[in-house]
Amino acid sequence: YNIHLNGRFLTVSECNTTGNEKAMCAVVVYDVSELIDTKVETKLLWKNKFEYSIGQNSEQINAVSNSTSLVVSHASKISILNFWKDRISSSGEIVNTGEDQNQVDDSYLGAP
Repeated sequence: YNIHLNGRFLTVSECNTTGNEKAMCAVVVYDVSELIDTKVETKLLWKNKFEYSIGQNSEQINAVSNSTSLVVSHASKISILNFWKDRISSSGEIVNTGEDQNQVDDSYLGAP
């Protein structure tokens, strides 16, 4: 389990690995202002859920967010999901190929 609060968004991540080979990890992002508003019914809360497969070695999933992006480490990858696609560069993923621990594919960042 992983919980992160940045002031506006509450990010919760969890993996359920109870012997299921197709188990998934989930990251759910909530708007804190709705969570504390007693007028908003639970079923009407804004939330955004992202699912990821568990890596080869049942790695944990970790997630953090800021005002524009969600960053998730999972299965030897780092995924960067942008909340506001019209304001910053597009979402992307950094994959560890195992060849060189210091080298990552940052082509989605517009690097040469």
